[in-house]
Amino acid sequence: DQLVYPDACTDVHLLDAEREVSMWGHNEDGDATLGYVLEMNMAGEEGTSYTGLCYAGCLCGWAWAYNEHGIVTTINALTPSKACSKGLGLGVTFVSRDCLEASGLDDAIARASVGGQGGGLHFNLASTSSPHVHWGVETSPVGSSAVQFPRGLSYHC
Repeated sequence: DQLVYPDACTDVHLLDAEREVSMWGHNEDGDATLGYVLEMNMAGEEGTSYTGLCYAGCLCGWAWAYNEHGIVTTINALTPSKACSKGLGLGVTFVSRDCLEASGLDDAIARASVGGQGGGLHFNLASTSSPHVHWGVETSPVGSSAVQFPRGLSYHC
């Protein structure tokens, strides 16, 4: 049997505060047919500056990004089942972009967890002020769940 790997992003976190280890890797497996990929340095609606990888025609925040407050985020796309889908909802690209306005980790988690989303995402969130604290927030049209990654190895793909 041959292993089949999904055509999607993957994140790996290795956390150990006692040994002062905090590592986070992300591979970006976005659609190559979108053409150009840009690194954007912008000031947001609330005046927060941010930097991130941006696919042409998409909002910044859909890939990896960080802001002036030290909030770091990566995105893994999720596809809710038809049974979970409620039809129209808030576009997840707007939600991921809004996370770049966060002033702290709690704010980022709250922004990622906003209700009424039209699709699903997995947010990997951390802050440079607390490098050994990483969170995963999974969202769908019916709700969200936030989990702090434990000490050791964690991954999402």
